[in-house]
Formats: sequence, C-alpha cells, structure tokens
Amino acid sequence: MSKVLTSLPVGERVGIAFSGGLDTSVAVAWMRDKGAIPCTYTADIGQYDEPDIDSVPGRAGAYGAELSRLVDCRAALVEEGLSALACGAFHIRSGGKQYFNTTPLGRAVTGTLLVRAMREDGVDIWGDGSTYKGNDIERFYRYGLIANPNLRIYKPWLDADFVNELGGRTEMSQWMAAHGLPYRDSVEKAYSTDANLWGATHEAKRLEHLDTSIEIVEPIMGVRFWDAAVDVPSEDVTVAFVQGRPVSINGQEFTDAVALVHEANVIGGRHGLGMADQIENRIIEAKSRGIYEAPGMALLFIAYERLLSAIHNEDTIANYHYEGRRLGRLLYEGRWFDPAVAHAARVAAAVGRLCGDRRGRAAAASRRRLLDPRHAWAGVLLPPRQVVDGAHRGRRVRPAGPDRPTHHAQPRHRRHARQTGAVCRAGPVARRSRRAHRPVGAGRRWCDCRKPRGGRRRRLGGLGPRGHGEWHRLTEGCGRHTNRMLA
Repeated sequence: MSKVLTSLPVGERVGIAFSGGLDTSVAVAWMRDKGAIPCTYTADIGQYDEPDIDSVPGRAGAYGAELSRLVDCRAALVEEGLSALACGAFHIRSGGKQYFNTTPLGRAVTGTLLVRAMREDGVDIWGDGSTYKGNDIERFYRYGLIANPNLRIYKPWLDADFVNELGGRTEMSQWMAAHGLPYRDSVEKAYSTDANLWGATHEAKRLEHLDTSIEIVEPIMGVRFWDAAVDVPSEDVTVAFVQGRPVSINGQEFTDAVALVHEANVIGGRHGLGMADQIENRIIEAKSRGIYEAPGMALLFIAYERLLSAIHNEDTIANYHYEGRRLGRLLYEGRWFDPAVAHAARVAAAVGRLCGDRRGRAAAASRRRLLDPRHAWAGVLLPPRQVVDGAHRGRRVRPAGPDRPTHHAQPRHRRHARQTGAVCRAGPVARRSRRAHRPVGAGRRWCDCRKPRGGRRRRLGGLGPRGHGEWHRLTEGCGRHTNRMLA
C-alpha cells in the first residue's frame, strides 16, 4: 500500500504542521469542511519571524481543528545544530561565505518531533505545506517515516481537488471570507521568509532574479551591514569550547544551550555575521537562490575553525572538511538521521571532540589516542567491536582481552604500527582473509632493530607485513643484531 495519499482521507484524523498563516489555516478549514478530522501541531523552534508563538495553536480551533498542540523543539534543534557545527556539515559555499544549513536542521527536528507527538495522539496521517517544487517534500517524508514507520502522507497541495479550488492566495482569501472565517494574511513582501533559532532563509519572488541585490532584504536577526548609515563598531569576543562544544561567551558560562545560541545570535547579529547570498541545487535538481542569516552559527564556527587550525595537522583538517562537506549535502537532502550518516558524522565530529578541552590543553594527548592502533581505526569514533576500514568493512572482530592479545583485534597495518612504534599512515592494505587476523611474525625470527642487512632485504619464511617490505635473514652467531622470537 502506498504511503502517499492522493485524496483527502475522509473520516480519519489528519495531523498537519500548523504555522497560523493563511496557507495552513485554509488547509485546516478545507479539510474539516470536506469531512476529515484535522489535528494541528505547531513547532516552537525559536523562529524570529513569529514573536508570539504561544498564541498560534489557539487559532486552529476557529478553523475546526479537533486538537492543537505546541511542541517545544528548541533544545533538540540546538543540539542538532551543535552536532552540525562539530562536523562542519555545511556544503554550500561561494564568495568566501557559506550557508549553514539552518533550514535543513529545522526540518530534521520538526519532521521528527511533530510526528512523534502525533503518534502519541494516535494520529498516523501527516500533512504539511510542502509542494513538489521544493526540498521539504523529500525531507518531511524521510523524517516522518523514521519517527513512525506506519505513517501515511497527505499533502493538501498535492491533492488535485484542493489545488483546483484553492490554487492561489487570492482564491484562499476569497474562500475564507465566503465561509466567514478569520485569517491572518501577512503583508505581501518581495520574498518569502522561513526562520528558526539558528537562522533565517529569504527566497523566491524577486530574489529569483540574479540582478536583484541582497539589499532588498530586511534582516530579522542582524543589521544592514552594507548600509553606510548603519554603524557596526568593532568588538572583541571570546568563545570557550570544552570537547568541541561551546560553553561560554565573553567569560559568561551557559548551562542552557538555548540561551547560549540566543547570545551568539545577538553578538553575531550586530556585526552582520552569517548573512550570505547563495545559489542552491535543490534535491529535484532545480536551482534556487537564497539570502541566508545565521549570525550565531557564524560566530561560533569562526571560533571553532580557529581552534581546529591551531591543534590539528593538515591531514586531519582535510579529512574534517571532506567529511563535513559530505555530511552537509546529506543534511540538505533530508538524510541527517540515516544510518549511512553515522560513521561519517563520528569521523568528522571526533576531530572537534578531541580538541578544545580546557581550551586546548588536552589536545596532544587526545590526538595520540586518535592514532593509537589499540583503538579501531580512529580511537573513539567506532564501537569497540566494529572495524570498518576498506579491507574489513562490516566484519565483526572480537575485542582484545586477557586471553586475546590486542593486536589480534586490529587491522594488519595497525598492528605493525604498534609493534614498530611508528605511526602507520598506510591505507587499508590487509586482505580479506583469515591471515589478516594472525599476529605479525608469529613463530618467526626477526631483528629487534628491523634494519636490512647489507642493504638487501631477504625472506625469512615469508614476507613481512604486507605493504611494508621484507626483513633480512638472521644467521647463527650474528653479532650485529640481537635475536628474539616474537610469540
């Protein structure tokens, strides 16, 4: 049976994400008029374009909603935003500025928490205002089914009956007036706005024309920094991180992460940080231009990147950016909670978690742990029983224990690094075979110093660790090297 309904499910309860605007108000009233039972759910995501979010659920009753709920999503949104910051999950960048994926973050949280709230109320049909022309139809579909596998989708704007009767804002306004229903019709602007605690997106209408300047946008989280009449004084800002997580700004510690983000938005906003003009590639392969605001995220990311650059080497930073860009695209496409994202997220986030503790003093020890071959592939990144490098992907390996030496549980080139005391930078070279899990050199005689004799390497009952060359033959009475047996 299809998960997507093409017509109104008459007589059934339908949950709809309700913002209180004309679009969702007329959708609720129309569904009730046609025989469905609408239930409205409003997400409090700290949106800066809705100053009175508490009053929104109360409006739904006038349009026939059987129940109305306000779901507080702010704490979850902040946590997901901090995770994205730690991973650097931002892939759209041009002109020296970048888009911080604030709207995709909001969709990930609301698409999950609203459906959970609906499931608690016994509502298994979900609708929202997304259309086939944007990204949200894909995002909400994926996140909704993660939260409730039995969910069915009904979108009024994909219902031919709804579109034919109420295809535009003029028709919607006339329908509401004809039925004697009050509605809040926002002032017509040259663009549309979608906002949450982390940022705001301005797009569509006049902004679709590339010759239209960013200057037509009135910021809701910052200042018009391009306007000469706006004074933007300089300011020193200090951000402290513990395990890659911001904990204080200008010496003020925050136990509430939501309050910290609000403070970051205030500081970043008065300097015009995080405002960018970008062109997206939507999931449906359409181009879309947007003007984005993310002052708090920009402020925190500036400090965070500085911290990473001061601690990690070039290879680690390059891997962080590579995985971060990949994660940014997955987040944008509505795959933030997909299982495939988990490993890449751990790899990218571990770079941040391992630095910044007590302002960076523990970074050196943490990086040693990251490269320690006793930890599978990347220290804290993976569960102890899982090895996922190229040669062992998905293979379960018994962890080390009193009856099993540590090197038994490691990929071959990592064991070699432990035994020689060197940092092994080789890629995954072990073969898919049982030999890959045998201790290197078992039952063979090697020189302690591992140096070739006479400039020539010879076999000793086989090869040395694959990819690392061969070692010289030992002879009886060798006075140059000390013999030992590796058990």
